[in-house]
Amino acid sequence: MRTSLPISAAGSVVALLQRGDQGWFLIALDGRLSDLDRQDFATPEAAERIARLHLAVNHPTVPPLGTSLRH
Repeated sequence: MRTSLPISAAGSVVALLQRGDQGWFLIALDGRLSDLDRQDFATPEAAERIARLHLAVNHPTVPPLGTSLRH
């Protein structure tokens, strides 16, 4: 049985990391990570870092309308 690890963002599992013959590959469960689906990574930490960066850059969290960004 192969090892798999979840990647979570904002309390939801957005991807799984699956141990492969050559390292780790990402299985996107959230459509926002479809660009990374089935890509290989050397370590789980590298895959998680890239997935979180991809979400932050390409799908930033937007506050609801009427919410001020000032404190």
